Amino acid sequence: MTSITSVEVIEDASVELPNIKAHALAKSGHLAVGAFESQGVKTFAVVHHDQPKGLRIHLVGEEFDQWIVGCGDPESVLMSLKRDSTGSYQ
Repeated sequence: MTSITSVEVIEDASVELPNIKAHALAKSGHLAVGAFESQGVKTFAVVHHDQPKGLRIHLVGEEFDQWIVGCGDPESVLMSLKRDSTGSYQ
């Protein structure tokens, strides 16, 4: 939790994925799982077409700069993360 600098809800997680894949399983319009990199930003993503909404989690001091995670109710997950955090992010 101390590595999280910010978390934001995104309406279509698959649109937010970088175009350059490093080590990932991606099928356009269906799913994406794995590591992506573009313009020096390393992203780990887990996105499925049945859950287009998701979260972008910005990190510092970790292997990945951000995670993009699809989920059915990202607003509730965001609130839960804020409740469990040490107040280190907005």
